[in-house]
Amino acid sequence: MNNLAAILPSSLFTHKGWANRELFVQVDSIDVTNFAAQQHGCIRVLNHVLVVDQIFAAHLCQKAPAHAATNTPPTPTLAQLLDAVVEVVEVDAWYLAYVATVSPEALQQPLTFVFTDSERGRMTRAEMLTHVVTRGGYHRGAVGEILKGNGRAAPRDFQTRYLYEKDGVRRIGYPDAASKTRGRLRHRLAACC
Repeated sequence: MNNLAAILPSSLFTHKGWANRELFVQVDSIDVTNFAAQQHGCIRVLNHVLVVDQIFAAHLCQKAPAHAATNTPPTPTLAQLLDAVVEVVEVDAWYLAYVATVSPEALQQPLTFVFTDSERGRMTRAEMLTHVVTRGGYHRGAVGEILKGNGRAAPRDFQTRYLYEKDGVRRIGYPDAASKTRGRLRHRLAACC
């Protein structure tokens, strides 16, 4: 085991994969009759996330990326995006495997690469991995805002929810914590109504 857990836990990458899959399901359920533009916006953002994840995977391997831009010129259809879910799962799995095998020395190694705007860049592997995780959350939040605009709840893709669903017993006092919360709510409702 390397010291990656101290820098960037692999659970962040398992969470990222879980959150991506959850979000794809929500985008698939958008009512396109009334919210076609919102669905298009979601597809555009999610396609961008996939493309940039692939670009940084190539940078980590010191290979030329398959994409020349951070999104594809045409926006894929929903069917094409859903077909890409397999690709997303594969990219997420690639990152998990990479994180599990990269050495602490390699994590600190700075790599030089070319951004899609032709400018040269230099980042350590750890910085690239951090970028992939944090930008994924940022863009999932953007899609969540689009979803809220069509009357849907934003995805609850928090790390805490992921860990709770994965392990089932991540809350202190479980199951008492949930019953205490319900009891407090009942008490407040009784007092005000």
